Amino acid sequence: MKTSDFQFSTPILAEIEFCINNAYSADNEEIDVSIKMLVNKERVEEHKAIVELTVEIGEKDDSAPFYIKATEGAFFRWKENAFNGEQDIDALLDINAPALLVSYLRPIVSGITAASKFPSYNIPFINFSERESQ
Repeated sequence: MKTSDFQFSTPILAEIEFCINNAYSADNEEIDVSIKMLVNKERVEEHKAIVELTVEIGEKDDSAPFYIKATEGAFFRWKENAFNGEQDIDALLDINAPALLVSYLRPIVSGITAASKFPSYNIPFINFSERESQ
């Protein structure tokens, strides 16, 4: 089996903040919270970039059961002439890279929320092709 011409280093959790909103009162066990995502990419060499995904879930007030802010990042590299120009590389960095990074954040968020007084929260699938990166 051939590996992809687009590769990544082991993702690293760069930041995490978690707090419970004790004033929150739940009417049911289903958790409905807002999710914000920010993708930051920086080219560091001709065929290498750092991509970081910051996820904010919930609010720091009583409108949500908890607030989480977490940042996961990795180095991404690609083979020269493996893709059809910068547009393809940008799509990989804007769509594929954050999709990979959110998969590393899912078990972290699930584990932290499961250890709280609220049910475990699983980050839903995200369509990064409908977002703009920073």
